[in-house]
Amino acid sequence: MPQWPLGFEAALWRTRLGIKLIESEADIPTAQEARGVFYLQRFVGPSRPPYEDMRILIANGTIIGAMRRRSSHWITNVRQGAKPLAVTPSQEEQGLALAAAHALNAEIAGVDLITPAHGAPVVLEVNSMAGVVWFAKNHFILHSRTSRASDFKFNAPMLKFSVAPKRVAEAFIFACEAELQAPKPGNVHIFASGHGMATQDFVDSAHVAAPFIADPNLTVGAKILAATKATWAAVGQNTNLGIILLCAPLAQAALNAATADLRLETSQLCKTLGLDDARDAFQAIQLASPAGLGASTTDDVRAPAQTTLAAAMAQAAPRDRIAYQYAHDFCDIFDIGLKSLDRAREAGEDEILSTLTVYLAFLGSFQDSHIVRKY
Repeated sequence: MPQWPLGFEAALWRTRLGIKLIESEADIPTAQEARGVFYLQRFVGPSRPPYEDMRILIANGTIIGAMRRRSSHWITNVRQGAKPLAVTPSQEEQGLALAAAHALNAEIAGVDLITPAHGAPVVLEVNSMAGVVWFAKNHFILHSRTSRASDFKFNAPMLKFSVAPKRVAEAFIFACEAELQAPKPGNVHIFASGHGMATQDFVDSAHVAAPFIADPNLTVGAKILAATKATWAAVGQNTNLGIILLCAPLAQAALNAATADLRLETSQLCKTLGLDDARDAFQAIQLASPAGLGASTTDDVRAPAQTTLAAAMAQAAPRDRIAYQYAHDFCDIFDIGLKSLDRAREAGEDEILSTLTVYLAFLGSFQDSHIVRKY
């Protein structure tokens, strides 16, 4: 007598039966429904929601991407509503996925793993249609210095790590609007206006700045200046200078990425920021005239730029946390922000709570340099 539940999968995909969970004998389809072919496998995984599994993407014996798929339904298919989450597999999971791909001599493979309620991870299946392009477009490629398109030798289209301008603009707007959803003390958000500003001012600012942030033909400095000018034309005040300064290099790196490592791409880009970038950025800062700007004996933004933006940011790094990112590989973003966001999402937090969690992680890690300069 079989132990229930079992998973039933019709062998003929043109039928409407699809995949069915067998919890009792009454759930078994008839021979006619199954077209005479039954494919039974034991159901593994958690016995109650949330259900999840992992897809690990492998190319030429190298793990280049991974995601966890989580759902309230036992079918953890993204197209059927499961939520994809970026994840770094454990050593055990990596070894199991690599072994499965090697056993099948697969140059490209999407290896699906699941961990039973009590036990070690097991292989569900190995997919030849691994979703390489989907992984790259949705940023589930692992941050790895060895994950370069030139490393892959296969007969599928080469991986393109650059992000389309439309997606960069959408991501910029999404991040700006998500930030407004979190009740951050002392800041404008959907629960409170302040400083002569309302939430809609920030929403409008995000939408008018986004096309310039995502323009692949603009330099970092030109992005900063154009986005700042557009903001002032729309709302007549400084709502987003810090956001623009922080996002411009990240956007430029994403637009022109040659690898999957956005941190490396951004770091390399910041080292190349020149005198023209400084002139444009200085002009944008003068236009926005942020409170608590202060003065400097060298490379003061109120004077014509005499040095590169890379050097100016390094000089300002001790007193300004955004400048600090330019000079230190955007470490706060990648080491604190993204990791906090990953943990929050892994814990099942929604977008609002996840955003607040990231804010608190930053607040607990260092002082707000803007508040320090003002008071």
